[in-house]
Amino acid sequence: MLMHHVSCLFNANRNDKMVSLSNNQNHPTLHQILAVILLCTQILCSGAEPEAVKVAASSAAKVEESAEWNKIRDIQDYLEANPDADDREEAFAIIWSAAQFLGDAGLVRAGIEGQYEELVKLENGLDAGILAELLVNYLESTPNEARGEAELFFTKIASDVEGRDDEDVLQRLVDRAFAKLSLIPQKIERDITFVGSDGTEVRLSELRGRWVVIQFGASWAAEAWINSLQNLAELFVATQGKPLAFVCVAIEEQEAEYRKLVEQTGLPWTLHWEKPSAENSAISLFGIEELPTTLIVNPQGQMIGKGISDQALKAFFQEQLDL
Repeated sequence: MLMHHVSCLFNANRNDKMVSLSNNQNHPTLHQILAVILLCTQILCSGAEPEAVKVAASSAAKVEESAEWNKIRDIQDYLEANPDADDREEAFAIIWSAAQFLGDAGLVRAGIEGQYEELVKLENGLDAGILAELLVNYLESTPNEARGEAELFFTKIASDVEGRDDEDVLQRLVDRAFAKLSLIPQKIERDITFVGSDGTEVRLSELRGRWVVIQFGASWAAEAWINSLQNLAELFVATQGKPLAFVCVAIEEQEAEYRKLVEQTGLPWTLHWEKPSAENSAISLFGIEELPTTLIVNPQGQMIGKGISDQALKAFFQEQLDL
């Protein structure tokens, strides 16, 4: 019976077009796997020490891991040798599944990208349900250091769906993926000090343990900024007593322009000032390229949500702070 079950595991889900992928001589043989199973059984029956059981289990895991790596290599060889095969999408799906088992996030992303490329070639191959699943799985395997790679992939999808009948639906999925990507925490490389109109200083590190909303603006974009500040003021009122701090920074070369903004905005919290030419400035630390821009710093001191909209900011804190 055991032989039957193991044999079934080896033969299950084999595709005739990729049958050679299961016959590579580097794969662990049935005898090797049975030997590991037998060893585990003997150790358990003999009452051996738990450490011996761990070693046997580790050996079995290594055999399985080796099989997954060999599967991936074989399929990669198959894809390279058969660029026009009609089961390429299935092959990439197998790579993605094996990479998940192995915990290789880079290979998971590569498998998803390959699967997408094959689906988008097919008539009716890509719909909202499939794209949503691909994007969710991609985001789950995207650490902060792979943000650039993810942005390129999402940008390509946005371009690919242009002109389709379901463009609006698919584009909303891509926009949502971009929004979630912005919420992947990023390390802030150094501390920063914000200076108020009365000379009062606030260091970002002093706010650790609370959520912090930081918004940058300027007089030359005053209309857009003041509209955003009004929304921020409403959030300020709604979150009184919550672990949330607000830091607004005017980027002005001349102090006179900054003083005008202090009077014009009438904020219930301090409006800070920074020269765009300042050394080690906050805008360089956070990579601010346009104004106004809002970002969030989480209680752990990591940046998330750079460029978040007023509406998304409100929705985010409604969830985080149970508003």
